[in-house]
Amino acid sequence: MKNEHANKNDVIDLINQLPEELHAASDKIKYEIAPLLLKFNRSVRLGLMSRIRHRTNASSIREVQQIIDSGIKEIDNFVSDAIKTALEGQHDTSLRIAADLIERDPLLFRKMIDDVNLLGVSGERRTIGLTHLTIDSRLLPMTGGKPHTLSLKISGKAGSGKSFILSACLKLHPPNAIHLIINGSKKSLYTIEGGLEHKVLVLVEGYALELKGKKDSEFALALRSLVSEGVLYYDRADGSGVTRHMESRGPTSFVTTTTRQKLEVQVDDRTITTNTDTSPEQTRVILEQMARSAMRNKSAVDSKIEQVWQYYRENLDSKEVVIPYAGDIVDFIGLNELPDEARRAYGRVLSAIMIVTLLYQKQRNVDGQGRLIADYADYAIVHQLMHKDFSERIGDPNNLTDKKIKTIQAAGRITPGELARRVNVTGPVISNWHPQLIEKGFLRWCDNKGRSFADQAALDIAKHKGQAYLCVAGGKSLPTPFDLTGDPRWDVGGELQDLYDLHLDERYDPNCTDADDGIDPLFQQGTGPGVDN
Repeated sequence: MKNEHANKNDVIDLINQLPEELHAASDKIKYEIAPLLLKFNRSVRLGLMSRIRHRTNASSIREVQQIIDSGIKEIDNFVSDAIKTALEGQHDTSLRIAADLIERDPLLFRKMIDDVNLLGVSGERRTIGLTHLTIDSRLLPMTGGKPHTLSLKISGKAGSGKSFILSACLKLHPPNAIHLIINGSKKSLYTIEGGLEHKVLVLVEGYALELKGKKDSEFALALRSLVSEGVLYYDRADGSGVTRHMESRGPTSFVTTTTRQKLEVQVDDRTITTNTDTSPEQTRVILEQMARSAMRNKSAVDSKIEQVWQYYRENLDSKEVVIPYAGDIVDFIGLNELPDEARRAYGRVLSAIMIVTLLYQKQRNVDGQGRLIADYADYAIVHQLMHKDFSERIGDPNNLTDKKIKTIQAAGRITPGELARRVNVTGPVISNWHPQLIEKGFLRWCDNKGRSFADQAALDIAKHKGQAYLCVAGGKSLPTPFDLTGDPRWDVGGELQDLYDLHLDERYDPNCTDADDGIDPLFQQGTGPGVDN
């Protein structure tokens, strides 16, 4: 933190030396200041851009941002050239430069998904994101003797591309961090050379975990112990007939593919499930890609890009993460009133936030104990990837068909009086209706910005003034970043919401862009995701 403060002061000194007119200062901003801004997290960058705006009398921060973006784009071009240089033998230096740009890029996670699309996976962006989250959870340190790793099941019909998605994702991870098994058995987990600490265990087609009567298989029991407890104990007889007590230690993350919707119950309950896209639109896009590939026979992404991502991950530090807003999520979803599965689902969300923070470690602050501090941007990424799984596991108020609930959802937040008018009922009807739904966690009181009241007294004052609104509660769904912060930049269409949008439901085609211009999409600041379908 001391070094970061010193670097920030250096940038402030440069800003104070800028000409007091933006056009005259643009070159210094672009070539001297823009590269330095990559070192800081989002809040520090915004503060420094505000200083630039005031120093140069710019009309807006956006005007300053455009100049900075231009400078960063030129840096991106340089990094692309650095990767090409790596092909010519300048391996380590070029990889370090490229990896440094990755770890400073606020769009890091989105571009990670983009590059798997460019490796040939059509769409499937949520599945790609969840796969990366799960694999990377191997990097989280155990705390209190417990791991924070995730498990993922990619489910789909035979031939739907499950294994291809997983294979493409694995290309961006160090090979020595991956242990692949084809047919799982209890003994197969005991004899792994080098162990499974900080590795991902990949089971291709999870036949060993499929339901076989009421009793869990030995492999399922062993796997559950390894993933959930972070250690597997077993006995082994040596050549002299003496039994030795052995152990295999994690943390170990786990990914499998299967044609089944359900695996053994205890494994399935601890596993995130994602399904492949079998829609007609997806099939059409895949066929179009196959036709292009047959005519073109050219890979859209250089294999060197895979090496850059691997190099980046090899140099990540395994650090503890603290989530300052974890309690706010609990308050929103009303965890105490939900079933046990909600607690397990909440734990997966916290692990996912830690993983994203770890990936963004060069852009995050550190507390006095050396722990990374999670940003709301980390939660924004996790919310997009995991809110569906969370809701499906424990139910969601969105499933309610009550017209009054739907009206509140459409409005975002609404006073009881206005709700009565919109659904054409009397005020007493609403007054008698909403208390039970608030008690069950489906509705909550909020102010005009969607924030909960500090206490009952504050709520009573707001009611008296007609400034208390009804919102659909998070009772059984995750809050949005806007729900947690009340910051309009995180609201729909807001600056930060747009910046961290992963475009999970969109299909992009780099063959329709300048994919051959020598600039790798990995490093294009602010560009849309690419899909080589």
